[in-house]
Amino acid sequence: MDNKKAKTEYATKEEIGELNTKFDKLIDVLSPEKKESEVVIERQPETATNPKWVQAVREILGDKVGVNILYPDNGPVKIQINIPRELSNSPEDLWDYYKCDIRTIVLNSGEGIDKIKLGCQKIAKNLGIDPRSVRNQIK
Repeated sequence: MDNKKAKTEYATKEEIGELNTKFDKLIDVLSPEKKESEVVIERQPETATNPKWVQAVREILGDKVGVNILYPDNGPVKIQINIPRELSNSPEDLWDYYKCDIRTIVLNSGEGIDKIKLGCQKIAKNLGIDPRSVRNQIK
């Protein structure tokens, strides 16, 4: 059996710092440079959406639900409605696994607030929410 001893030398903090600096320089050299003429377009948050859509959801389902409006690069607009646990009728297994109850309404071109209201009425019926009682609570 060959008895080899392990090295007992360790890198110092300064040596690791030097190595990190060299790696950073290497990454900068190898990374493609960004052109100054590039324009970065960021998606606007929910406030840039049509407020009537959010209001329609809240009038039918109440203020406790969350509303996310997604604008994918390809495909229709999607409205995700986050149902809080106290309103949800989803089984406990779903909550344990996904930790949420999300209902989605898909708006194809030419569809708008009428489709949102119809979708919210279907969700309210499924959850057993009376939209008239929700409107009375909001006022």
